[in-house]
Amino acid sequence: MTGDGLLLDTPWCPPAVSAGGVFALAFVGCLVGLPIAGFALGGLLAPVGLGAVAAVAYIPAFAFWLGSLRIGPWGDARWVHDGYHVIPLAVWLVTWAVFAATARNLNTRWQVGVAISVIVAVTIGMQLGLAALDIWLVIEVL
Repeated sequence: MTGDGLLLDTPWCPPAVSAGGVFALAFVGCLVGLPIAGFALGGLLAPVGLGAVAAVAYIPAFAFWLGSLRIGPWGDARWVHDGYHVIPLAVWLVTWAVFAATARNLNTRWQVGVAISVIVAVTIGMQLGLAALDIWLVIEVL
């Protein structure tokens, strides 16, 4: 079915879809696996006093979904409890699309490694970008 104008007829689309799938699996793995590993390490390292250090591994994964935004200094802070979830959603959807388009020519092993690196870099970048704007993610139960 070439020549009928479908997007899938373009030579870059199937590899981009494959790279997008790799990113999606890596993202879900980080979103689920990192908190599980953090809690497991927290339980194992608790007897030596490092349980809290290991357990914080889940904070980046869940801060946007469970936390609240604190805008401004503590005394005059404006709190946003709902409605800001579009920020991480937009960031991750754009990251997913850009990764799929740019990593389409890499083999699967490289795609996984690069996807995990991109996920870590974007997570840190979002935190630093918001901090530069004096916007903080706060999980009130912690």
